[in-house]
Amino acid sequence: AEEACLEVNRERMHVPLRAYESRAAVLGRRLCDELPAGPWLLALTPARWSFSLASKPADAPSVSGPGGFDAAGWGDLQVPCSWEVAGVGSKPVYLNERYPFKLDPPRVPTDERNEVGSYQVSFTLPARWIGRRSYLVLDGLGSAGA
Repeated sequence: AEEACLEVNRERMHVPLRAYESRAAVLGRRLCDELPAGPWLLALTPARWSFSLASKPADAPSVSGPGGFDAAGWGDLQVPCSWEVAGVGSKPVYLNERYPFKLDPPRVPTDERNEVGSYQVSFTLPARWIGRRSYLVLDGLGSAGA
């Protein structure tokens, strides 16, 4: 486990940024409003993504080249969701309950149950986006997303 790794290929933390067609389109909106449809937003959810659950970090799959994971044999899961609430893996861990593994920050348990979920989805950017800076926004992502 890479205990010091909290992020990879990630922008610095900031307020949520969204692309709008014009200044007029954004004025009067609130951050909690639904995202508007538009040519600069490609929604990847809701959808079914490839999913693999490992019981501990050492058993989690490794990325295999620029194509991502070798997802042969994986199942799929409706996204967005919590895999525990979807009935996959252990019961949800709540902070007001005892953790199912020993806490010893910053060390990550490697020989006990400390589930790792790996997701993968493929998509194609629209041709009109070529030459533009594009960001993949993963709202609600847990720790160490890459």
